[in-house]
Amino acid sequence: MYEIDSQLETLGRNKSLEVTMDGDKGVFVKNNNFDSTIFVTLDALKKNSVDTIVAQSVQGRDVDQITRITGYFSTVSNWNKGKIAELKDRYRVGKYFDGSITN
Repeated sequence: MYEIDSQLETLGRNKSLEVTMDGDKGVFVKNNNFDSTIFVTLDALKKNSVDTIVAQSVQGRDVDQITRITGYFSTVSNWNKGKIAELKDRYRVGKYFDGSITN
């Protein structure tokens, strides 16, 4: 049972997922980013990694983040760790980055 609790705790930390228990049968995992819900049995929770369960919640969609820098579009999956860290450190105002930095 510890393994299932660990899996549920990890799934619960993902901000885009909502996890709801269905008694002793399993859990419903709702992915808010894609407005999709899947049912995962307790047996499947034991056998699969959290990454596999999250991948199933997007229903097979191959998702890649694209960003625009200096007028060119680029997929983030091709970037190294340093460039990804720069992207995460950028300040965002509203929906889009406007270049201003406030402290």
